[in-house]
Amino acid sequence: MRPKPRICADDGHPMRLKAAPGGWTVYSIGRDGVDDGGRFDNAADIGVAPEPAAAQAR
Repeated sequence: MRPKPRICADDGHPMRLKAAPGGWTVYSIGRDGVDDGGRFDNAADIGVAPEPAAAQAR
């Protein structure tokens, strides 16, 4: 039995998944109510993503 997807409280759709360098980005729409493709600047979307390569190298 497959688990049910987590639902975004803001729009009722499943949380979004996007392949990213180093892993996956998991996100939901932000305050603007628009799917900005997993952008987290200015709270466009809300979620988690792998750290950029420069941050991992430290």
